[in-house]
Amino acid sequence: MITESMQLNSYRDAQQWASDLGDLTAAQQERVADWIWDNKPEIGCTYEDFCEQNADEWDGEKFWEIAGDENHDDYNDAIAAGAEIVEYDGKQYAMTRQAELSNRVFPGWFGDADEGGNYTAEYSAPAVGTDGRDYKIIWQFDEVRGEEPDDGSNYDWYDIHDVVLA
Repeated sequence: MITESMQLNSYRDAQQWASDLGDLTAAQQERVADWIWDNKPEIGCTYEDFCEQNADEWDGEKFWEIAGDENHDDYNDAIAAGAEIVEYDGKQYAMTRQAELSNRVFPGWFGDADEGGNYTAEYSAPAVGTDGRDYKIIWQFDEVRGEEPDDGSNYDWYDIHDVVLA
């Protein structure tokens, strides 16, 4: 955890500061560490001194430009590798694997239904958002136990139930 009195004596310290900032991917942490090291006031400066000198860049929108909020490398890499792009709530996600049954236990899942009874089949797939963060795409479909399709070709895969941070 970063404290105001922590000193920046080496690039490794910059990496630690970037790591301690929270919800950043490894690639974002690397970009932020590079930026911290390149913009340090002096070797041995404290985190407080660093923040004061770089207040304009270190807060809000400019920080996410440094970290790479839009068109993040992981997202672009997934697209370059042929990932399927899905959209949910106006945001795009690059799926990094095909959807599979989630096997999650929730009210109305497969285990709650007797033969011929209705249940909700839940599928999920890992994805990367344009912000570079890892997500899980979730689909839910109404099913009848014992009458499931052999494949998912009859499902509406455009009807995403939810997207959550992984």
